Amino acid sequence: KEIRQRSTNKARREKNNSNVVIKRKIAHNEVECRRKLKITKCITQLANIVEPSCHCGKETRVNILQKVLDRIQHLEKSNQKIRENLKQYSSESETVLQQQLALVLVDHLGLVLSFLKQQRKSEEVNTA
Repeated sequence: KEIRQRSTNKARREKNNSNVVIKRKIAHNEVECRRKLKITKCITQLANIVEPSCHCGKETRVNILQKVLDRIQHLEKSNQKIRENLKQYSSESETVLQQQLALVLVDHLGLVLSFLKQQRKSEEVNTA
Protein backbone atom coordinates (compact mmCIF):
# COMPACT_ATOMS: atom_id res chain seq x y z
CA LYS A 1 0.00 0.00 0.00
CA GLU A 2 2.75 2.42 0.93
CA ILE A 3 4.60 1.84 -2.33
CA ARG A 4 1.42 2.39 -4.35
CA GLN A 5 0.66 5.53 -2.38
CA ARG A 6 4.17 6.84 -2.99
CA SER A 7 3.93 6.21 -6.70
CA THR A 8 0.48 7.83 -6.78
CA ASN A 9 1.78 10.89 -4.90
CA LYS A 10 4.76 11.05 -7.22
CA ALA A 11 2.48 10.87 -10.24
CA ARG A 12 0.29 13.64 -8.81
CA ARG A 13 3.32 15.83 -8.12
CA GLU A 14 4.65 15.26 -11.63
CA LYS A 15 1.23 16.07 -13.07
CA ASN A 16 0.97 19.19 -10.89
CA ASN A 17 4.51 20.20 -11.84
CA SER A 18 3.77 19.76 -15.54
CA ASN A 19 0.59 21.83 -15.10
CA VAL A 20 2.61 24.54 -13.34
CA VAL A 21 5.22 24.47 -16.10
CA ILE A 22 2.54 24.75 -18.77
CA LYS A 23 0.85 27.64 -16.92
CA ARG A 24 4.19 29.42 -16.57
CA LYS A 25 4.89 28.98 -20.28
CA ILE A 26 1.48 30.35 -21.17
CA ALA A 27 1.93 33.35 -18.84
CA HIS A 28 5.41 33.96 -20.24
CA ASN A 29 4.13 33.80 -23.81
CA GLU A 30 1.38 36.31 -23.02
CA VAL A 31 3.87 38.70 -21.41
CA GLU A 32 6.24 38.30 -24.35
CA CYS A 33 3.44 38.94 -26.82
CA ARG A 34 2.44 42.18 -25.03
CA ARG A 35 6.10 43.26 -24.95
CA LYS A 36 6.45 42.68 -28.71
CA LEU A 37 3.26 44.61 -29.40
CA LYS A 38 4.52 47.57 -27.36
CA ILE A 39 7.84 47.53 -29.22
CA THR A 40 6.03 47.38 -32.57
CA LYS A 41 3.78 50.27 -31.57
CA CYS A 42 6.76 52.40 -30.49
CA ILE A 43 8.68 51.68 -33.68
CA THR A 44 5.61 52.59 -35.74
CA GLN A 45 5.33 55.89 -33.85
CA LEU A 46 9.03 56.59 -34.46
CA ALA A 47 8.57 55.86 -38.16
CA ASN A 48 5.65 58.29 -38.32
CA ILE A 49 7.71 60.98 -36.60
CA VAL A 50 10.78 60.58 -38.80
CA GLU A 51 8.95 60.17 -42.11
CA PRO A 52 5.22 60.73 -41.66
CA SER A 53 4.37 60.82 -45.37
CA CYS A 54 6.35 57.78 -46.49
CA HIS A 55 4.41 54.54 -46.14
CA CYS A 56 5.27 53.27 -49.59
CA GLY A 57 7.00 50.06 -48.53
CA LYS A 58 7.41 47.94 -45.50
CA GLU A 59 10.40 49.25 -43.60
CA THR A 60 12.37 46.95 -41.39
CA ARG A 61 12.73 47.83 -37.73
CA VAL A 62 16.46 48.24 -38.18
CA ASN A 63 15.95 50.71 -41.05
CA ILE A 64 13.45 52.70 -39.01
CA LEU A 65 15.75 52.82 -35.99
CA GLN A 66 18.69 53.85 -38.20
CA LYS A 67 16.62 56.70 -39.65
CA VAL A 68 15.67 57.78 -36.14
CA LEU A 69 19.33 57.77 -35.08
CA ASP A 70 20.31 59.76 -38.18
CA ARG A 71 17.58 62.28 -37.46
CA ILE A 72 18.64 62.64 -33.83
CA GLN A 73 22.26 63.20 -34.86
CA HIS A 74 21.14 65.79 -37.43
CA LEU A 75 19.08 67.60 -34.79
CA GLU A 76 21.99 67.54 -32.34
CA LYS A 77 24.27 69.15 -34.95
CA SER A 78 21.63 71.76 -35.74
CA ASN A 79 21.17 72.54 -32.06
CA GLN A 80 24.93 72.91 -31.63
CA LYS A 81 25.09 75.38 -34.54
CA ILE A 82 22.19 77.34 -33.07
CA ARG A 83 23.91 77.45 -29.67
CA GLU A 84 27.12 78.72 -31.29
CA ASN A 85 25.21 81.38 -33.23
CA LEU A 86 23.39 82.46 -30.07
CA LYS A 87 26.64 82.64 -28.17
CA GLN A 88 28.22 84.73 -30.94
CA TYR A 89 25.14 86.97 -31.16
CA SER A 90 25.11 87.25 -27.42
CA SER A 91 28.76 88.33 -27.27
CA GLU A 92 28.26 90.75 -30.19
CA SER A 93 25.21 92.30 -28.58
CA GLU A 94 27.07 92.49 -25.28
CA THR A 95 29.84 94.40 -27.04
CA VAL A 96 27.28 96.74 -28.63
CA LEU A 97 25.66 97.30 -25.24
CA GLN A 98 29.04 98.05 -23.68
CA GLN A 99 29.76 100.57 -26.45
CA GLN A 100 26.37 102.23 -25.96
CA LEU A 101 26.91 102.35 -22.22
CA ALA A 102 30.32 103.91 -22.75
CA LEU A 103 28.77 106.60 -25.00
CA VAL A 104 26.11 107.35 -22.40
CA LEU A 105 28.76 107.59 -19.70
CA VAL A 106 30.83 109.93 -21.85
CA ASP A 107 27.75 112.11 -22.42
CA HIS A 108 27.02 112.19 -18.70
CA LEU A 109 30.64 112.92 -17.92
CA GLY A 110 30.53 115.80 -20.42
CA LEU A 111 27.42 117.18 -18.71
CA VAL A 112 29.05 116.88 -15.29
CA LEU A 113 32.21 118.62 -16.54
CA SER A 114 30.25 121.46 -18.13
CA PHE A 115 28.23 121.85 -14.91
CA LEU A 116 31.45 121.96 -12.88
CA LYS A 117 32.91 124.58 -15.26
CA GLN A 118 29.81 126.72 -14.86
CA GLN A 119 30.04 126.37 -11.08
CA ARG A 120 33.68 127.43 -11.14
CA LYS A 121 32.92 130.45 -13.36
CA SER A 122 30.07 131.55 -11.11
CA GLU A 123 32.33 131.20 -8.05
CA GLU A 124 35.04 133.26 -9.77
CA VAL A 125 32.48 135.96 -10.62
CA ASN A 126 31.17 135.98 -7.03
CA THR A 127 34.68 136.24 -5.54
CA ALA A 128 35.84 138.92 -7.92
